[in-house]
Amino acid sequence: MTLFEYLAVSFSIVLSLAAVRILGSISDVFARGRVYWIHAAWVTHQLLFLAYVWWNVWSYQAASWNFLTFLSVLGGVALVYYQVAALIPDQPAAVSSWREHFQGVRTQYFGAVIAWIIVVLFNTSYLLSVPAFHLSRLPHVVILLICVVGVSTNRHKVHGFLVFATFILWPFRIWLMLAPGALTSR
Repeated sequence: MTLFEYLAVSFSIVLSLAAVRILGSISDVFARGRVYWIHAAWVTHQLLFLAYVWWNVWSYQAASWNFLTFLSVLGGVALVYYQVAALIPDQPAAVSSWREHFQGVRTQYFGAVIAWIIVVLFNTSYLLSVPAFHLSRLPHVVILLICVVGVSTNRHKVHGFLVFATFILWPFRIWLMLAPGALTSR
Protein backbone atom coordinates (compact mmCIF):
# COMPACT_ATOMS: atom_id res chain seq x y z
CA MET A 1 0.00 0.00 0.00
CA THR A 2 1.36 3.40 -0.95
CA LEU A 3 1.26 6.45 1.32
CA PHE A 4 -1.39 8.02 -0.88
CA GLU A 5 -3.59 4.92 -0.70
CA TYR A 6 -3.23 4.93 3.08
CA LEU A 7 -4.20 8.62 3.33
CA ALA A 8 -7.00 8.26 0.77
CA VAL A 9 -8.81 5.95 3.18
CA SER A 10 -9.50 8.92 5.45
CA PHE A 11 -10.80 11.00 2.53
CA SER A 12 -13.05 8.11 1.49
CA ILE A 13 -14.41 7.72 5.02
CA VAL A 14 -15.43 11.39 5.24
CA LEU A 15 -17.04 11.30 1.79
CA SER A 16 -18.80 8.05 2.67
CA LEU A 17 -20.26 9.59 5.82
CA ALA A 18 -21.62 12.44 3.70
CA ALA A 19 -23.12 9.98 1.20
CA VAL A 20 -24.76 8.01 4.00
CA ARG A 21 -26.25 11.21 5.40
CA ILE A 22 -27.79 12.07 2.03
CA LEU A 23 -28.97 8.56 1.21
CA GLY A 24 -30.48 8.15 4.67
CA SER A 25 -32.55 11.29 4.18
CA ILE A 26 -33.76 10.82 0.59
CA SER A 27 -37.22 9.64 1.64
CA ASP A 28 -37.63 12.73 3.85
CA VAL A 29 -36.24 15.17 1.27
CA PHE A 30 -38.57 13.85 -1.42
CA ALA A 31 -41.56 13.22 0.87
CA ARG A 32 -44.82 14.10 -0.82
CA GLY A 33 -46.23 17.33 0.54
CA ARG A 34 -42.92 18.44 2.08
CA VAL A 35 -40.55 18.43 -0.89
CA TYR A 36 -39.07 21.75 -1.94
CA TRP A 37 -37.70 21.20 -5.41
CA ILE A 38 -34.79 23.64 -5.05
CA HIS A 39 -33.57 21.96 -1.87
CA ALA A 40 -34.11 18.51 -3.41
CA ALA A 41 -32.11 19.58 -6.47
CA TRP A 42 -29.21 20.82 -4.29
CA VAL A 43 -29.27 17.53 -2.38
CA THR A 44 -29.17 15.61 -5.68
CA HIS A 45 -26.33 17.83 -6.88
CA GLN A 46 -24.48 17.22 -3.63
CA LEU A 47 -24.75 13.44 -4.07
CA LEU A 48 -23.25 13.72 -7.56
CA PHE A 49 -20.67 16.13 -6.19
CA LEU A 50 -19.52 13.58 -3.61
CA ALA A 51 -18.67 11.16 -6.41
CA TYR A 52 -16.96 13.96 -8.32
CA VAL A 53 -14.77 14.93 -5.36
CA TRP A 54 -13.89 11.31 -4.64
CA TRP A 55 -12.94 10.86 -8.29
CA ASN A 56 -10.76 13.97 -8.22
CA VAL A 57 -8.91 12.97 -5.06
CA TRP A 58 -6.87 10.62 -7.24
CA SER A 59 -5.18 13.70 -8.73
CA TYR A 60 -3.39 14.13 -5.39
CA GLN A 61 -1.55 10.81 -5.66
CA ALA A 62 1.58 12.54 -6.93
CA ALA A 63 1.56 15.25 -4.25
CA SER A 64 4.46 15.54 -1.87
CA TRP A 65 2.79 14.36 1.33
CA ASN A 66 3.40 15.61 4.84
CA PHE A 67 1.03 16.26 7.73
CA LEU A 68 0.14 19.79 6.55
CA THR A 69 -0.54 18.54 3.03
CA PHE A 70 -2.75 15.84 4.47
CA LEU A 71 -4.68 18.36 6.60
CA SER A 72 -5.13 20.68 3.63
CA VAL A 73 -6.66 17.99 1.42
CA LEU A 74 -8.67 16.59 4.34
CA GLY A 75 -9.96 20.12 5.00
CA GLY A 76 -11.40 20.29 1.50
CA VAL A 77 -13.10 16.93 1.92
CA ALA A 78 -14.41 17.96 5.35
CA LEU A 79 -15.97 21.07 3.82
CA VAL A 80 -17.88 18.83 1.42
CA TYR A 81 -19.26 16.93 4.42
CA TYR A 82 -20.16 20.27 6.03
CA GLN A 83 -22.11 21.24 2.89
CA VAL A 84 -24.14 18.04 3.20
CA ALA A 85 -24.67 18.62 6.94
CA ALA A 86 -26.02 22.09 6.18
CA LEU A 87 -28.54 20.72 3.68
CA ILE A 88 -29.51 17.67 5.74
CA PRO A 89 -30.00 18.09 9.50
CA ASP A 90 -29.37 15.28 12.00
CA GLN A 91 -33.11 14.60 12.18
CA PRO A 92 -34.47 15.10 8.64
CA ALA A 93 -37.85 13.61 9.58
CA ALA A 94 -38.34 16.51 12.00
CA VAL A 95 -38.15 19.12 9.21
CA SER A 96 -41.68 20.35 8.58
CA SER A 97 -40.75 22.61 5.64
CA TRP A 98 -37.73 21.99 3.45
CA ARG A 99 -38.24 25.43 1.93
CA GLU A 100 -37.90 27.09 5.33
CA HIS A 101 -34.97 24.82 6.18
CA PHE A 102 -33.17 25.72 2.96
CA GLN A 103 -33.74 29.43 3.51
CA GLY A 104 -32.41 29.04 7.04
CA VAL A 105 -29.20 27.27 5.97
CA ARG A 106 -28.54 28.76 2.53
CA THR A 107 -25.82 31.16 3.71
CA GLN A 108 -24.18 28.33 5.65
CA TYR A 109 -24.36 26.02 2.62
CA PHE A 110 -23.15 28.51 0.03
CA GLY A 111 -20.51 29.81 2.44
CA ALA A 112 -19.17 26.26 2.82
CA VAL A 113 -19.04 25.89 -0.97
CA ILE A 114 -17.10 29.17 -1.22
CA ALA A 115 -14.69 27.95 1.46
CA TRP A 116 -14.29 24.65 -0.43
CA ILE A 117 -13.45 26.51 -3.64
CA ILE A 118 -10.78 28.53 -1.83
CA VAL A 119 -9.24 25.37 -0.34
CA VAL A 120 -9.33 23.55 -3.69
CA LEU A 121 -7.78 26.50 -5.51
CA PHE A 122 -5.00 26.53 -2.91
CA ASN A 123 -4.51 22.76 -2.99
CA THR A 124 -4.48 22.44 -6.75
CA SER A 125 -2.17 25.43 -7.16
CA TYR A 126 0.39 24.54 -4.50
CA LEU A 127 0.13 20.76 -4.22
CA LEU A 128 -0.53 19.89 -7.86
CA SER A 129 0.95 22.94 -9.63
CA VAL A 130 -2.19 23.47 -11.69
CA PRO A 131 -1.81 26.82 -13.50
CA ALA A 132 -4.04 29.72 -12.46
CA PHE A 133 -5.73 29.83 -15.88
CA HIS A 134 -6.24 26.10 -16.29
CA LEU A 135 -9.54 25.04 -17.89
CA SER A 136 -10.50 23.17 -14.69
CA ARG A 137 -10.79 26.54 -12.92
CA LEU A 138 -13.79 27.62 -15.02
CA PRO A 139 -16.40 25.58 -13.08
CA HIS A 140 -14.94 26.94 -9.84
CA VAL A 141 -15.37 30.52 -11.02
CA VAL A 142 -18.95 29.87 -12.15
CA ILE A 143 -19.84 28.10 -8.89
CA LEU A 144 -18.21 30.90 -6.92
CA LEU A 145 -20.48 33.43 -8.68
CA ILE A 146 -23.51 31.17 -8.08
CA CYS A 147 -22.65 30.99 -4.38
CA VAL A 148 -22.18 34.74 -4.01
CA VAL A 149 -25.63 35.27 -5.51
CA GLY A 150 -27.02 32.42 -3.38
CA VAL A 151 -25.76 34.05 -0.20
CA SER A 152 -27.00 37.48 -1.30
CA THR A 153 -30.65 36.70 -2.01
CA ASN A 154 -33.46 34.54 -0.71
CA ARG A 155 -35.64 34.89 -3.83
CA HIS A 156 -37.14 31.58 -4.91
CA LYS A 157 -36.84 32.24 -8.66
CA VAL A 158 -33.19 33.26 -8.37
CA HIS A 159 -32.39 30.08 -6.42
CA GLY A 160 -34.22 28.06 -9.05
CA PHE A 161 -32.00 29.59 -11.72
CA LEU A 162 -28.86 29.00 -9.62
CA VAL A 163 -29.50 25.30 -9.15
CA PHE A 164 -30.38 24.98 -12.85
CA ALA A 165 -27.11 26.71 -13.82
CA THR A 166 -25.20 24.35 -11.53
CA PHE A 167 -26.66 21.32 -13.29
CA ILE A 168 -25.78 22.82 -16.69
CA LEU A 169 -22.12 22.68 -15.59
CA TRP A 170 -22.13 18.92 -15.05
CA PRO A 171 -21.39 17.84 -18.66
CA PHE A 172 -18.40 20.22 -18.69
CA ARG A 173 -17.16 18.93 -15.32
CA ILE A 174 -17.49 15.34 -16.48
CA TRP A 175 -15.64 16.08 -19.71
CA LEU A 176 -12.79 17.75 -17.78
CA MET A 177 -12.43 14.93 -15.29
CA LEU A 178 -13.26 11.91 -17.44
CA ALA A 179 -10.15 10.06 -16.31
CA PRO A 180 -9.03 9.81 -12.69
CA GLY A 181 -6.12 12.11 -11.98
CA ALA A 182 -7.07 14.40 -14.86
CA LEU A 183 -5.75 17.47 -13.05
CA THR A 184 -2.22 16.13 -13.11
CA SER A 185 -2.28 14.70 -16.62
CA ARG A 186 -3.09 17.82 -18.68
